[in-house]
Amino acid sequence: MELAPVRPDSESQAVAQPTGAAVPKPARVSPNNRLRIFLLTRAEEAELVVPLIRDLHAESPFAHLRFSEKKARRRVLSYLKGNANQAGFFVLYKQRVVGIVSIAVGPHYLSEEGLVATCLSYSVDPKLRNSMLGGRVAALMLRTARQWARAQGASMLTIHGTSGYMGRMSKGAKAMGVNVGIELGGTA
Repeated sequence: MELAPVRPDSESQAVAQPTGAAVPKPARVSPNNRLRIFLLTRAEEAELVVPLIRDLHAESPFAHLRFSEKKARRRVLSYLKGNANQAGFFVLYKQRVVGIVSIAVGPHYLSEEGLVATCLSYSVDPKLRNSMLGGRVAALMLRTARQWARAQGASMLTIHGTSGYMGRMSKGAKAMGVNVGIELGGTA
């Protein structure tokens, strides 16, 4: 399979996904130090994204639980099993994974109509978060998540954050994150 851009936003950004068949797979590269986002399509890519998943876990409210590389790898590999209702993407910069986002789509849990997409994980490399490059990585992942969700027929994309300091909601309580809903337009 060769990689073909789905929708280049500019010369510096493109979403890549598999096309065709029986063509040798090229190496995943980020030419000229550009940000590139790829759909997870190969088992070898699990090894690329696990370190960033480890960082995501380490700063989550669940950091007190031991991180399982085996479970993380299995979760990444689940995106390769042909389930059209979920997708995982990773961002490369200078041959390094600097962002990951995973998304699933399904019916609204309290309705018989409408599809909702949910970001299950969304993380930018901690070393880049407070930089312009980190902002570009986050924007590229959000744009890709929205594009994928629309293509699946979802009317809304929700993002659930569980990392970072959110302050105390009441004495003794710990905030578990923030929920954001993004209208995608149209009906699903």
